[in-house]
Amino acid sequence: MIKVSFRQAVTPDRLLGRMNATMRFVLTGALALGAALAGLLGEFVGIRAALWAGAALFATVWVPIFFSPLRTRKDLPA
Repeated sequence: MIKVSFRQAVTPDRLLGRMNATMRFVLTGALALGAALAGLLGEFVGIRAALWAGAALFATVWVPIFFSPLRTRKDLPA
């Protein structure tokens, strides 16, 4: 939730709708692309290898968050 609050705090009021629509589009597109890639991977290398690849990628999700400047922020910009 802090990411949404941060995005809304730094985005000018006149662009809030566009920013939210863009984020939804990008995230929904990433889900669709990930599902398609997972299906292809499962088809060509097998389900077990696809699950291991997914688990390995899922285990690295914390890396960008760990190095993000948002992690150490105490307050949102005014």
